[in-house]
Amino acid sequence: MSLLTIVQAACDRIGIARPSVVMASTDDTIRVMRALANQEGRELAARATWQRLTLRTSFTTLAQQAQTGAVPADFSRFVPDTAWNETRRLPMNGPLEPHEWQAMAVNENGADSNLYYRVRGNDFLLLPTPSADDTISFEYVSAYWVDTDADGLGEADAWAADTNTSLLSEELLTMGIVWRWLKRNRLQ
Repeated sequence: MSLLTIVQAACDRIGIARPSVVMASTDDTIRVMRALANQEGRELAARATWQRLTLRTSFTTLAQQAQTGAVPADFSRFVPDTAWNETRRLPMNGPLEPHEWQAMAVNENGADSNLYYRVRGNDFLLLPTPSADDTISFEYVSAYWVDTDADGLGEADAWAADTNTSLLSEELLTMGIVWRWLKRNRLQ
């Protein structure tokens, strides 16, 4: 289903006129429906580790703590226990909370041989500081839940055209829009 058909289905359930367009609509009711569709999509995407939003990535380390450019643009959050140093065939511990990271950074020269990570400022941080050319991989949940070009991949975190489709359940999106509409208008 596309944005247009999702909004039309929500309008049918609410009992308001179906639009022929959503993105280009100047009708205040349809503009609200579009905003609710974006809100529901973002919140639904954040609610669970959806299979269609779960991706794997890898990068080659630099000999420095901050691995710039290693965090994908669509990164929302890590899938727990999936980070590995593939070169050394070792699991990585993390993502660490700021206070945990600070404690580890202060004691970096200690005897601890475990590998630790966290993301700060779009940099993937590693302790101990790695050598160059290690391969690090991890799974993450993408923030991109909208398919903008019908290829089955997420390219956006908001609707851009009536023909865009969702990587999330269209039925859940439709029901969420209806619920948000009813709540907004104090009908629930």
